[in-house]
Amino acid sequence: MFPWIKFLHLIFAVTLFGLCISSVYYVRSASQALYPHAIKESLKLDRWIILPFMLLTFIFGTGMVHGTHLSLHVHWVLNAYIFLSINLILWSISAWLRWKKPERKNLYLIFQILVLVIFVIILHDAVTQSTWF
Repeated sequence: MFPWIKFLHLIFAVTLFGLCISSVYYVRSASQALYPHAIKESLKLDRWIILPFMLLTFIFGTGMVHGTHLSLHVHWVLNAYIFLSINLILWSISAWLRWKKPERKNLYLIFQILVLVIFVIILHDAVTQSTWF
């Protein structure tokens, strides 16, 4: 059972990372082409695909923690939970900016870049099983 949980966790995490990157490029190209409708449509991608993938990554990551008998006292595991929660908050803010303030595309891009940087930190911590700080 554990290899399947690990496999699903990795599939959802990698797909989530790719979707976040593609979302940045999609919104950027839509805003440069001045298609406000396309920017609003990108919220459907966020609501129906990115949010469930983020939650499933969190759920399967929790299954991996329990399956390997790790605890939240291990620093890189605790950091992964904290950083994934921060990512969810930053992603929610960026989705709100696209929905309510589409003219603030630069602020949206800053939040999305922060989300991607935090994903890289989580990936580093998980692979090396240690933290950068």
